[in-house]
Amino acid sequence: MQSRMQDEQETHLAETESKSGGFEVFEYGVVMPDPQRILRYALSAVGRNGVDKAEHVDQTESSGDTEHADQTESSKDTEHLGETEPPAETEPSQDTEHVDQTDSSQETNEAKDAEPSEATNHIDETVRSDKSDRTSTSAGLPGLVFIISAMEKLQATREGKRREMRAELERVLGVLRGLGAGGRLQRSDVDALIGVLSLVETGGASASVVALDSIEKLVSFRYFDDVEGGDAAFCDDVGARLVRVVAGAGAGGDAVQVQVVKALFALVSWGHVRQAALLMAMRTVVSVFVAGGTGTQTIAQGTVAQMVNVVMARAGDDDGALDAFLAIRALCRLAMRNDGDGRARCLALNLLRQALGEHTAAFTTAYV
Repeated sequence: MQSRMQDEQETHLAETESKSGGFEVFEYGVVMPDPQRILRYALSAVGRNGVDKAEHVDQTESSGDTEHADQTESSKDTEHLGETEPPAETEPSQDTEHVDQTDSSQETNEAKDAEPSEATNHIDETVRSDKSDRTSTSAGLPGLVFIISAMEKLQATREGKRREMRAELERVLGVLRGLGAGGRLQRSDVDALIGVLSLVETGGASASVVALDSIEKLVSFRYFDDVEGGDAAFCDDVGARLVRVVAGAGAGGDAVQVQVVKALFALVSWGHVRQAALLMAMRTVVSVFVAGGTGTQTIAQGTVAQMVNVVMARAGDDDGALDAFLAIRALCRLAMRNDGDGRARCLALNLLRQALGEHTAAFTTAYV
């Protein structure tokens, strides 16, 4: 019985000891420490905790060392690769090869296009030969190519396609092309030219403009000065005939009137338009000034002022003095007229003032 009670007490103490951590619990609730049990419990706890802590420390250190070693090795490997390994050469892809092939084919095509073909060379040679033929044709006299071109334009007009006029134009073109080879105009050629240019009196506006432009160029380039068998009297006759032809086209539109003014000024500047022909030229320009539009009036006013200057500058000989006298007298008569709106009268007064102010010496000579 006692032994059983001791066994139960020891068992209870053991359980209590495990629960109380080495303290002895009595039945009265007083806890008395047992030194041996406390020491044994402490040693066991220290030993157990030490082992756990050591394992934990070992695991932590091993993981830390491993991570540090891995990072160090990776950084070293990276540095080593960056220092030693050169950058890998990129192999050209298929797209790049395709682009290169396309560029090369385009360059080849451009090179082929840049190379002149045989047909192109043949065309260039033909154009050059045509230009050389025209140059050789117009090498005799200046402006010949323009005059020939004007005659060809006359051929294309309705009036130029008529049977009689077509034959005359063919003859005139043959004569003009012969001038490039060193030929000279004949009196009969001049008659044919004036007959063709008379289209300004009977033709339409397009034919009149081309014919008047041809007259201006023929006179400006002095084609009638080198006529075979011609002299000053012949040139005066040609000038008078051409003035009559040009004056007959004064009733056209603004384009025709501008060409009339330009052709008449070229004729007066030529020096072979005198006396009655000179007065007709000046009267025609004044009529264009009175009847024309604003732009045409400005051109006509400037042109007749230049005509007066040309005539007064030639007053140093008998013929020139007579022309100057006739021009001044005509302007004085025009300034005394009271008909119309007075524009012609004002123009005449301005021209007289200009002549007296700029050509005073001409009025004091014995000729005038």
